[in-house]
Amino acid sequence: MATVFWDRKGVLLVVFMNPGATTITSKVYDEILKQLRRGVQDRRCGLLTFGVMLLHANMRPLTAVHKVQLLRQFK
Repeated sequence: MATVFWDRKGVLLVVFMNPGATTITSKVYDEILKQLRRGVQDRRCGLLTFGVMLLHANMRPLTAVHKVQLLRQFK
């Protein structure tokens, strides 16, 4: 399984699941978000200054609160 993040200019990050992994846990998703932040910083200079909209499809309510807190830390 692959998770792909992109914007109108192209792909920002592609993350492949480890073989044998069956789901993306909250901890794994945190690491992916950190990788995404680095990808945006590297590929879209200045974009984090102006803001990023991130759509989370199918996020469970219990993990959503934690992810919003993590994203606020990123500003």
